[in-house]
Amino acid sequence: IQNCRNEGKVIAKYIQEIANSNEEYKEYAGISAGGIVGWQIGGEIKECTNTGEITVEKQQAGGIVGQQEEGTIQNCRNEGKVIAKYIQEIANSNEEYKEYAGISAGGIVGWQIGGEIKECTNTGEITAEQQQAGGIVGSQKGGSIENCNNIGSVNAPVYSGDIVGCKE
Repeated sequence: IQNCRNEGKVIAKYIQEIANSNEEYKEYAGISAGGIVGWQIGGEIKECTNTGEITVEKQQAGGIVGQQEEGTIQNCRNEGKVIAKYIQEIANSNEEYKEYAGISAGGIVGWQIGGEIKECTNTGEITAEQQQAGGIVGSQKGGSIENCNNIGSVNAPVYSGDIVGCKE
């Protein structure tokens, strides 16, 4: 994916009836939102920009990618607001979800499990209502971040960082 731009609002909405309709959907309903890609399992995302508002109602939100497992994100820019919302009824719907509701927001990636983020910039406002927020990555379990810059505000009740909110 190269030279793409999002200016619209993106919402990963958790709808209880859909989540309860199928066990397979229950785990993934409302899980991840990104301005360019919701869930990156591989490949490259280069020179993309997000100016839209990105909201997730269950787990992770990122200005460019919601969740990154592998692949490369390079020379991308987020200027939009990114929000990982905490919705009490979702948290209460299942014990398993309680600890993950509104967990992670990042200017570039909400949750990085692997892969690379290079030469990216965030200028947007990043907010996680429940746990962690970072100017580049909300929560990082693996992967690498190189030559990135955050000049946006970062807000979270537990962990917040200019580059990474929480490094596991």
